[in-house]
Amino acid sequence: SLRRQRQMCIRDRIIPGLAGKYLFASKVTGSANGSQTQTVIGSLSEVVQEDGTLTLTEVSTFDYAWLSLGLYAQDQKEMAAKVSATLTSLAREDGGFGFDNSEFTTASSTDATAMAIMALELTKDLDPEIADKKQSSIDAALAYLDANLVDGNHFVAFDAVDINGTALALMAFLAARGELNEGVHTYLVEQIQVDGGIGSPWVENVGDRFATAQGYLALEGKSYLSLLGR
Repeated sequence: SLRRQRQMCIRDRIIPGLAGKYLFASKVTGSANGSQTQTVIGSLSEVVQEDGTLTLTEVSTFDYAWLSLGLYAQDQKEMAAKVSATLTSLAREDGGFGFDNSEFTTASSTDATAMAIMALELTKDLDPEIADKKQSSIDAALAYLDANLVDGNHFVAFDAVDINGTALALMAFLAARGELNEGVHTYLVEQIQVDGGIGSPWVENVGDRFATAQGYLALEGKSYLSLLGR
């Protein structure tokens, strides 16, 4: 819930990814929580440095991406521009993005790359001086996804179908290219189980709540940017 996200955002220390989700969700749901939102924004202003990096040590692509989305949604364009500019520096040599730089996440991943694409696409025109750099980063990230698309309709992670990544990639394709990838969309629809949920390799013949929640917009042919009218 929004209330729980807010509590986790501002309790003890700010958690950028959750803060970004809270700001974004508050905007798109029209929640009447202005004072709480300003508290979260104020806390974020204390950890976002002038160059857009975060003072916190444990941050990831998802933190920077969700923070970019949430700040933009709340019309905090200056801070969103700085954070999203830093996001471009997290791109890997193959054009994709990974979760973080820890020992076990050195490779690029579909979900991190898709989130980065959506964040950069939304914010690419905030600073004309680096708009070309962001577009180049978006193009390279899309090329990474294209190169790793299996059978033209889904993605794989850890030797299994990556349902969540497939859904996020579908949204990223839509956000950056302005058109629905019919092959990926059809594949995702085919993963709907008899209980109405989207299945994943981690469950058998039933819907997975996480995959379903994260894939719902993709099934609708929308992206996170669509919720902001983009």
